[in-house]
Amino acid sequence: MTRSNLLAALLGVAALTLISSARADIVRDLRIAPLRGLDTVRVTLLPLDRDVENDGLSADLVRQDVELRLRKVGIRVLSEEEFKEKPLTPTISVKLLIAAHKGPAAGLCTFSLSLDLCELVTLARDSKITALASTWHTSSLGAVGKGKVRELRSEVTDAVDDFLNDFLAANPKK
Repeated sequence: MTRSNLLAALLGVAALTLISSARADIVRDLRIAPLRGLDTVRVTLLPLDRDVENDGLSADLVRQDVELRLRKVGIRVLSEEEFKEKPLTPTISVKLLIAAHKGPAAGLCTFSLSLDLCELVTLARDSKITALASTWHTSSLGAVGKGKVRELRSEVTDAVDDFLNDFLAANPKK
């Protein structure tokens, strides 16, 4: 390879690195932008199956984990009664679906977790249209042993921590 070809290749790699880095910054900005100025939320959680609760994981416990983490960074969490008075407040929706397997996979539970910030938005293409939309999202899938279902609390808190990391990036302390 000649010296000029090597220099061209190095410049090409540098340009691609800069473009890739700029693209990552744009994607990050788009991800955190909806969290700017957020100060109050409501938390919703799908009910958990009775078998899951019997295995040591309750919806109340998960809700407490989520709400505590939000409050620690200064996000106010509305009660259901308060939400009735302010129904347009953004909602953090936690969906944890757990399926216990039978047959050869008995003793294994698969799970799907999603955490969304849902709020009323106005469409850019028509400002007369408003809709409820997820403005921030994370999800995960996995499996645990039936006796370890309680450990899924850490999956939920990890998802909340992802949210809070973006929230803190969007709302730096002054």
